[in-house]
Amino acid sequence: MKRDLRFEVVYKHPIEKVWRALTDSKAIAQWLMENDFEPRLGHKFMFHSKPQPGWDGKSYCEVTELDPPRRLVVQGPYRFVRNPMYLGAGTALAGAALFFQSLPLVGFTALFLLSTHLFVRWYEEPTLRRTFGEVYQAYCRKVARWRPRLSPYHEERP
Repeated sequence: MKRDLRFEVVYKHPIEKVWRALTDSKAIAQWLMENDFEPRLGHKFMFHSKPQPGWDGKSYCEVTELDPPRRLVVQGPYRFVRNPMYLGAGTALAGAALFFQSLPLVGFTALFLLSTHLFVRWYEEPTLRRTFGEVYQAYCRKVARWRPRLSPYHEERP
């Protein structure tokens, strides 16, 4: 009996970083287990783990599909604002600074917001523009970086 596992997960990371984590043998070993994976259609490989009673610690696998990401997916809170996780973290820090009436925490919040803004402007957005081109540009024209929309964004697909 053949069993296929299929699932979809949305990560808030540059697409190249996620693709590398899923297709580089050394990267896979860091977050999962040792392996001899190669991103090559038809490649048979193994995951190696500590043997357990009734199991030799080897999982036998084969690459049956290899499809690099090509499509920008905008779902959930990303339909309202481009950086909801950073915005939420900044809001939580600001709330804590107010609650505890802490000037050092206000300073940390300001540093967090500034460094996050610079990271988004200088790294994240240029990477997404290179990867997704006009689709990402259209998204940027409709959804603000930091100010949430009142109504959800709907993707415009050609």
